Amino acid sequence: MDIKQLIIPSNLKEASVPFFVFGNSIVSGILWNVAFGKIGNLILKTIEWEGRENIEGELEKEGILTTHPYIKGLLFTWYENLKSRKLRRLFQKHGRMDSDHKIHL
Repeated sequence: MDIKQLIIPSNLKEASVPFFVFGNSIVSGILWNVAFGKIGNLILKTIEWEGRENIEGELEKEGILTTHPYIKGLLFTWYENLKSRKLRRLFQKHGRMDSDHKIHL
């Protein structure tokens, strides 16, 4: 999947885990939810100001690999600039959810 139009608040590594720290917030990993999300999981966003909550809502759809177990993995492409394409894999390995490091091409 080409995700160049998707707004990712951090980087591919952080977007590929369930949750990560971004500034003073705990944020949901967008790519992780696309792959492995489950209905009802919280969607966490950056805190706009101190005292404001960071819960944006709940997932309304299951992730692609959750609903389609016959699909073994997803490959995301990301362009940091016109010359640098990076790839990120999220996959199921022996029934376990996993991701690997970005690959430079």
